[in-house]
Amino acid sequence: MTHAIKEISRHSSIYRGFLITRRPKTVISKIARYEVTLGEQSFGLFDAQAQATGYIDALYKSKVAFKVIGAVVINPVRGVTQRQLNEWKKLNEPRIK
Repeated sequence: MTHAIKEISRHSSIYRGFLITRRPKTVISKIARYEVTLGEQSFGLFDAQAQATGYIDALYKSKVAFKVIGAVVINPVRGVTQRQLNEWKKLNEPRIK
């Protein structure tokens, strides 16, 4: 099953419930970095978006994400509007089959 990366702003995307924030390159950091967060919990910086999504997939495979998602209350992230947060919640509601 493939999962889509949903862009919510210029530097932020949501993938499988995790927020991936692009940090542009600077004089000190010569490459753009990607930070993976879930609520207040940060999972580190990655050199490529593919590495960040791969890490999230690995969390799901190891079932760590299910424990983390259940324990963390997702708070509105700076830069994310309430409308975008509501849209994210709608996309991530459990689906009845």
